Amino acid sequence: MDTPDGAVLGAGWWAGGLNLTERRAAGAGSVVPPCEGAARRFARWRAAHGFDEGDRFARRLAAADLTEADLLALLAGDPDTPAEAAGGPAWAAVVADTLSAPVDRNQASSEEPTWFAGFAAVVEPFVAGARDRLAARCRDLRPAAGVDLDAVVTGFAGQLANTLVSLAARTLVLELNVLRVTDRLDGATAEERFAGFVRHFRRPAHAAALWTEYPVLARLLADTATSRTDARFELLGRFDRDRAAIVRDVLHGVDPGALVAVDTSGDTHQRGRAVATLRFASGARLVHKPRPLAVHRHFNDVVSWLNTRVDGLDLVRLAVLDRGDYGWIQFADHLPCADTAGIDAYYRRLGALLALLYALDGADFHYENLIASGDQPVLVDLEALLHPQLGFGGPDWLAEDPAGLALARSVDRVALLPRLIVGEMGAIDLSGMGGDKDAPMPTKAAGWAAAGTDEMRLTRTATTFAGGQNRPRIGAVDADPADHLDALLGGFRAAYDAMAAHHGELIELVAAFAEDEIRVLVRATRTYGRLLTESTHPDVLRDGLDRDRILDFLWARSIDDPLRARLVRHEIEDLWAGDVPIFLGRPGSRDLWTSAGVRLPDVLDEPSMVRVARKISELDGADRARQEWVIRAAMASRASDQVRLTASAPVGGVAASAPDAERLIDAARRVGAELLALAHGDARRVNWLGLDLVDERHWSLRPLNLGLYGGFTGVAMFLAQLGGLTGEDRFTEAARRAIAPIPQMVAALVERDDRRAAPDLQSAGLGGLSGLAYGLVHLAALLGDPAVAEPVPALVDLCREAVATDLVLDIVGGSAGTLATMLAVHRATGDADALATAAACAERLLSLATPAGAGLAWRTSSADRPLAGFSHGTAGISWALLRYAAASGDLRATATGLAGFDFERELYQRDARGWPDLRRGRDGGSAVLHAWCHGGPGIGLARVDVLAQLGEGASRVAVLADLELALDAEQSRGPMPNHCLCHGELGNLELLLRLRHRADATATLVRRTNFLLAELDRGGPRCGTPGNVATPGLFCGLAGIGHGLLRLALPDRVPSVLLLDPPAIEGE
Repeated sequence: MDTPDGAVLGAGWWAGGLNLTERRAAGAGSVVPPCEGAARRFARWRAAHGFDEGDRFARRLAAADLTEADLLALLAGDPDTPAEAAGGPAWAAVVADTLSAPVDRNQASSEEPTWFAGFAAVVEPFVAGARDRLAARCRDLRPAAGVDLDAVVTGFAGQLANTLVSLAARTLVLELNVLRVTDRLDGATAEERFAGFVRHFRRPAHAAALWTEYPVLARLLADTATSRTDARFELLGRFDRDRAAIVRDVLHGVDPGALVAVDTSGDTHQRGRAVATLRFASGARLVHKPRPLAVHRHFNDVVSWLNTRVDGLDLVRLAVLDRGDYGWIQFADHLPCADTAGIDAYYRRLGALLALLYALDGADFHYENLIASGDQPVLVDLEALLHPQLGFGGPDWLAEDPAGLALARSVDRVALLPRLIVGEMGAIDLSGMGGDKDAPMPTKAAGWAAAGTDEMRLTRTATTFAGGQNRPRIGAVDADPADHLDALLGGFRAAYDAMAAHHGELIELVAAFAEDEIRVLVRATRTYGRLLTESTHPDVLRDGLDRDRILDFLWARSIDDPLRARLVRHEIEDLWAGDVPIFLGRPGSRDLWTSAGVRLPDVLDEPSMVRVARKISELDGADRARQEWVIRAAMASRASDQVRLTASAPVGGVAASAPDAERLIDAARRVGAELLALAHGDARRVNWLGLDLVDERHWSLRPLNLGLYGGFTGVAMFLAQLGGLTGEDRFTEAARRAIAPIPQMVAALVERDDRRAAPDLQSAGLGGLSGLAYGLVHLAALLGDPAVAEPVPALVDLCREAVATDLVLDIVGGSAGTLATMLAVHRATGDADALATAAACAERLLSLATPAGAGLAWRTSSADRPLAGFSHGTAGISWALLRYAAASGDLRATATGLAGFDFERELYQRDARGWPDLRRGRDGGSAVLHAWCHGGPGIGLARVDVLAQLGEGASRVAVLADLELALDAEQSRGPMPNHCLCHGELGNLELLLRLRHRADATATLVRRTNFLLAELDRGGPRCGTPGNVATPGLFCGLAGIGHGLLRLALPDRVPSVLLLDPPAIEGE
C-alpha cells in the first residue's frame, strides 16, 4: 500500500461539474462579457434539437428564467467562479476522499488485465469507499436477521463496479488513445501498454488530473457510489426490521436461511433505488420494492373478485407485505408447462388479465413485468395501474388525432400486446407477449474493438436478445403467442363480459385505489436511457453546461406541450442524479409528485379513477369488438411479412355472365360501411387505426398517416368516389372530415419541417408527399371543392426539393412515383411547377440508369440489385419514363424506358410462367411472385399502358410479347388469397380490365369477378395483411378493395390508382 503521491485538486476544481441550474443559483457568469468561444457554444446549443426554429430557444430559456444574454455570460464565465461564493458540493468531497485513501498499486496491474478489470481498477477507489461505508453502517444489523454480510457487501461492490465502469469507459478509452498517440505508455505490446495505462491512472496524482479535466464524470461517479450505498443500506435495514413478518406473511412460515445476495434489476429511481431480489442460503428468493405496495394489495382484491366471476379462471395472487413506503413481494418462479393444454390455459388467463388491465387503464406491462409460471401469467410490477391519460401535446392536428387518441385509450396501451421496434438490423417485440429469445436487436449495440489493448476503440455490432421469462414453454421451447390467439381472445371475452355485466361491483373495488401511489409515465423509458448513455460522452463531461445541452432534448420535445413542459426540470434533476426520472400520482387526485416528493398541483385534466369508473360503466359489445380488432391487428404485427401470396388454381363452375354494375357497387358500399364502422372521430374529423407495412417486411399497428398508399388520404379518396357514385352523403362527409387537418399538416411541413405531420412518409413517390398531392387533386374533383387542392403547390415544391438526393427511385417511394404523380397533377391542374418537377425526376432517373443484361436498370436503396416489377422495380421506373416521354416528347426517356423493358424481359422464367422476386431475403431470387407490386400483373400493366405511344416496329413487337407473357401468367393462375390492390386479387384483375377489349381476357375477368363477389358474400373482404386482418388503407386494405370494385363496375368513370391516372376530365 502507498500513500497518495502528490494528488492535488485545485481550489474550485469541481465548478465545471455544476449544471445550468446550480451555476445560475450561484451567480456564475452574471458579470462576464461574452467571448468568441462562448458564442460558438451558444450557437451550437441553439442549433441543437430544433431550437433554432422561431422563438423555441427563447421560450426554453425563459422557462429557466434566463435570457440569451444570461446564457452567453454563463458560457463565457470561468467555471471556477462559483467556488469563490460557496463551499464545494458533497460529491466533490467524495472525490477528494478517493484520492486521500491508501492505494494498492498492484491491484489489476498484471501484465495483461482484461479491459474491464483495468477500468474497474481506475474507478476502484470509489467502489472501495462505498464498500467500506456500507460495511461500517451494517455492523449494527441484528445477528438474528441472518445476513452473510461479507457476501452481501462483496456482491454490492461488484454491482457498483459494473455501473461505474459503464459511466467512465468512453472517457477512459479516449484518454487511452491520447496517451498512445503522444507516446506516453510503457510496454512492448499493445496489451502491456494497456496495463501501463491502468497503472498510470491508479496513481492519485494522475487520477486528480483526470477528475479535474472531467469534473462531470467525477460527479457522476461520486454521486452514483453514494446513492447506491445509501439505497443498499436502506434495503438491508428494512430487511433487518421486517424479517419475522416476511417469513410469516410472504414466505409462508418457512425460514429461508441467511441472506447471501441482493440483485437489483431494472432502472434506478429516487436516488439509486431499484427493485431487488434477495437470495437466501436455502435457495429461496424474495422481492423488495422501494415504493408503496397498496396498489398491489388492491389489485389482488380485484383478481379475487374476477376469479369468482369467470369460471375456471383461477388467477394466482402474489403474497404482499406492505410497509407503507416500501414492501416485500413473493418471488414468482419461471416454470414450464406440461403440455399444449397448459399453454392454452396460460393464454386464456393472459387474455383475462388483458381485459382487466384494459378496464383499469394499466400501462407498461412489457416483457420484464410478466412471468410465465407454468400455466399462470404473473404480473410482477403493478405501479402503472389506473394510469392517467396524458395526451400527446403539440399542435391540434397531432394532439387531437382521433385515431391516435383511440389507440392510446385502447387495449394496446397495456403493452402486453405485440409492439415492434424497427431498426436497421430488423425488428423486435418487447411487449409482454414478446421478448423472443435470440431475436436480432433492431440497432447495433456499442461494444469495444481491440479491448484490453492500447488501440481499444468504440464500435457498434449486431446483437441478439437474450430473452425473458414472460413466455410459456414446454421444456426449453417458448410458445409463440400467435399460435394461441383463440385462447387469448376467449379469455379476453370472458373477463370483459363479466366486468360489463357486473360493472357496479368492479367500480366499488376501484374506489379502494383512490389514495394508492402509482407511477405516471410521461415519456418512454428508452428515451431516458438513451439520454443517460449519450450524456456520458467525454465531450460533455468536461463542463456541466455541455451535458445540459444534451439533456435539453427533453425541453425541445416539450416546448409545445404544456403538461410535459411543467415536468422537464424535474426530469433533468433526476437525470443529473443518474436516475431514470419518475413521477408519482394518486388515482383520486389531479396532482403529480416528483421523485423528491414535490407536489405539482392540477397537472391532470381529471383524476384517473374517475375516468376508469366511467370506462368500466361504458363497457359494451361495440367497444369489445373494437378492442378485439386491436388484439388481432397487434398479433398480426408479429407475423413479419407473412402474407399468403400464392394464387390458387384457375376457377371454374362460376357464372359466365358479367355481373351488373349495381352488384359491384353494392359490394363496394358494404366495404364503405365497414370503413365507417372502423372510423374514430367526431363531427369535425375522422381517422382510422391500421396495419402499416414498414420497410417492406414488418407490420405495425398505428394511426393512419396523411399519405395515399396506406394513409387516410387514400381512404378518403375511395369514400369520395363511392359517395359520388351512390349519392350517399355519409361517405362523402366522412371523406371531408378525414382530410380536414391536411392544410395544417402541410403548413407544418413547409414552415417548420415538422416530420410529426408526416410520420413514416417519404418525400417522394406514390407512398410519399407526391402521392398526397395526387390524392388531393382527385379529392378536389370528386368533392367539387377546389380548396381541397390548395396545399398541392407547396407539396410540389417539397417534392422537387427531394429529387436531387433520392436513392429509392421506384414508384412507391422514389422519383418514378413522383414523376408519374406530378404528370397527373399537371394534367389535372395545368401547374407548370408540377411538370418541372416531373422533368427533374426524369433527369434523375436518366442519370442513374446503368447497363444490365440486354438493357438498362436501376439499383435502388431497397435492394442490392435491380428488381423486376412495378412497385419497386424496373417495370414501374421504365413505365414512368415512357409516360413522361409521351407528355414531353423526350426521346431519351423513350429509349431508356424501353431499355428497362429489355432488361426485365431476360428475367422471365418460362417454367414458372412469371418473373422472380429479387428483393433481399426472398429465397435468393428464385421465388416467382405474381401481383401488381412484383410480378406479371404489374409488368403487364406497364406494357399495355404504353402501347398507344409506340409505333410499328421491333419495340412494339417486343412489348406486345411481354404483354402476352403477362396475360398468360394471369390466365394460368387462379384468384389470389386476398383481395387487395397491391398484392391481391383486385390488383391482378386490373390487367384483365385494361385488356377487356380482348375476348380471352374478358372471359377470365368475368369468371374471376363472379368468384370474387361470391367470396365477398360468404366471408367479406380479405385485406393483404397477415391473417387478412382488416385494415383501412388504399393499397393493402379495405379502401383499395372498394376502389377495385368500383373500377370493375364503371371503369370509364373511375380512374385507376394503380396506374396513377389523373382525375376523369369532362368529355374524355
